[in-house]
Amino acid sequence: PFVIWARFLGYRVVVDIVEDAYFITETAPLASQLKARSVEWATRHMHWFADGVVVISSYLRQKLEGIVGGRLPVQLIPVSVDLERVLESPGGFHHPVKMLYAGNFGDKDGVENLIAAFEALASQWPGIEFVMTGRGSPERMASIRQRFGRSPFVDRIRYLGYLSDDDYFRVISECDIPCVLRVPTEFADRGFPFKLGEYLATGRPVVASRVSDVEVYLKDRVNAMLVEPGSIPGIVVAINYLVADEARALAIGRAGRLVAVEHFGARNNGRRLLELIERMERT
Repeated sequence: PFVIWARFLGYRVVVDIVEDAYFITETAPLASQLKARSVEWATRHMHWFADGVVVISSYLRQKLEGIVGGRLPVQLIPVSVDLERVLESPGGFHHPVKMLYAGNFGDKDGVENLIAAFEALASQWPGIEFVMTGRGSPERMASIRQRFGRSPFVDRIRYLGYLSDDDYFRVISECDIPCVLRVPTEFADRGFPFKLGEYLATGRPVVASRVSDVEVYLKDRVNAMLVEPGSIPGIVVAINYLVADEARALAIGRAGRLVAVEHFGARNNGRRLLELIERMERT
């Protein structure tokens, strides 16, 4: 009703698509399946109520271009970062070195893999700790708490809970090695990691999984450390590389910041949105 009323008033409508809602398992809750079916119907008839489409990944751009068949312009705009809020971290690594995970603790994030990798690293590096922030479902959080509670290095694992925006941006700027990882799923290859742009903007070396368009923007050991999805040994090797050569790690972080400015900065992405609006005006 909101969209129909907006169209009646003369507004143009842009649909922003950040995930493939078609992709849902048969075991998903009934409400999720109904949502997916309704989104599928609305997507196939998007030209009835929309004037343009924004997508977050190359996969989604190709898919939506096929669905709309040239009737609507489709613009790829990856994750956006307010570079004035995410401060570039000055100086070298902290002591202890801080690994970071921030998110909703979803199954896709493989937090258990990060904990296992941290344990392998902690046995080798006494000066390393693991910081987590965010929140997930009660069942998921209980599972995560039990997992790190059993760790022999539990005294070096800190869970900060759910933070305000200001505290969140402060924490990620005070970390040393932000990690945005995925387990191997088709879903991970269809969207794009939301936190990646913010992590890169800190100027710290980011450890990320090779999913979706990540390798369009990043090159391993140049502007990020890239690992195979779900690989615990890959995480260990990547972080070992960074901790063992701090100067190289900081150079990777600075190069990652440049990627964030060029591809994920809100101002540059605002220009991309303006390009879409101008295309809409010409149709």
